Amino acid sequence: MLEAELVKGLISKDVKIFEEFVDVYSIDILKTISYVLRQSQDKDYIEECFDDVVMQVLKKIETFKFECPFRNWVMCIAKNKALDYKRKIKKYYNEVELCEQISENKSAEDEYLNEEIPKEFSGIINMLLEEEKNLFIKKYILDISTKELCEYYIVSENALYKRLSRLREKLKKLWENRDCSKEDIYE
Repeated sequence: MLEAELVKGLISKDVKIFEEFVDVYSIDILKTISYVLRQSQDKDYIEECFDDVVMQVLKKIETFKFECPFRNWVMCIAKNKALDYKRKIKKYYNEVELCEQISENKSAEDEYLNEEIPKEFSGIINMLLEEEKNLFIKKYILDISTKELCEYYIVSENALYKRLSRLREKLKKLWENRDCSKEDIYE
C-alpha cells in the first residue's frame, strides 16, 4: 500500500487501514522504543509507550505533510515518546531513591538540622515525636508539595492542613518552653 493511501485511511479512521498500519510498523516502533528504553527498569514501560506512540500518530496524522517518508515520521514520534518516558522514569526513580534515602538515613536529616538550622531550633525539632519530625522535614525542609504529602500519608488536604496546624502550634509551644526537657513536655 502506498504511503498516501495509508495516511488518507488513517485520517478517515478506516479500521482496516489502521490494522495494516499496526502490522507494518509495529515491529519498527517497538525496536525504536526498546532501543531507548533498554535499561531493566525501563522495560516495563515499553508496551505502554507503544500504545502512546500509536495514539500520537493517530492524533497527529493530519499534520503529516509528506515532506519526509511516513516511516521516518512515525519513528521520530516513537523516539520522542520513548525519550519522554525515559525522562519520566528517571525522575521517578530519582524521587524513589531520595525518599528511600530520607527514610533509611536519619543521620542525614540530623546533620542538616544540626548544621543548617540554629542549634536552639534544632533542639526543638528533635523534641518532636518521630512522625511529627518526619512531617516537618518533608513539608518545610524538603518542600514536598501538599498534594504529594496527602498521597504519602493517605489523607485529605483538610486533614493534612490540620496536622500541619497542630504541628506549628506544638512547635510554637515548644519554642516558648524551650528550657523544659522532652519528658516535661510529653507528661
